[in-house]
Amino acid sequence: MSSRVLLFMISVWLLYFSGQFFHVLLRAWAAMNSKLNGIESYEQFFKTHAVPILVRLFLGVLGMLLWFSVPELFSQPIKALASLAHIDVGARPLPLNPATAGVFGYFLDSLLDKLALMVPALRREIPPVNGQPDAGGGEPSPVDTGPRPPREPKAPPTV
Repeated sequence: MSSRVLLFMISVWLLYFSGQFFHVLLRAWAAMNSKLNGIESYEQFFKTHAVPILVRLFLGVLGMLLWFSVPELFSQPIKALASLAHIDVGARPLPLNPATAGVFGYFLDSLLDKLALMVPALRREIPPVNGQPDAGGGEPSPVDTGPRPPREPKAPPTV
């Protein structure tokens, strides 16, 4: 692999993960400034929401790998949306480059929420980051993402 290709691949993944990070950071900031929950610090947000964030990160990496393998998969929905706005995006597939990877990383959470709305079976599989009921208005996610009271220490086992 040439150094130019390697640099390109590193920049694609770096901007993808940067997009993910900044979107989660924005969610943490919004949670800290909300009066509706008990989140008081970034550390508390990340401790409380670690599992949903990691699940969504994993699903995003799978999406990126799909985009590498089948670029047309992402092009068709983009073309359909562009045609609604009377924008001609041409016949070429949506390119995977550092800029599009960063945008994909940033908007991934919103895309996952929309996907869960379109495929009801996914509502329980894609945990919400904010601990709210699923976007379809149904039951809350089985993943409890809200703040928890401190646990009482367990007594040591008696032998």
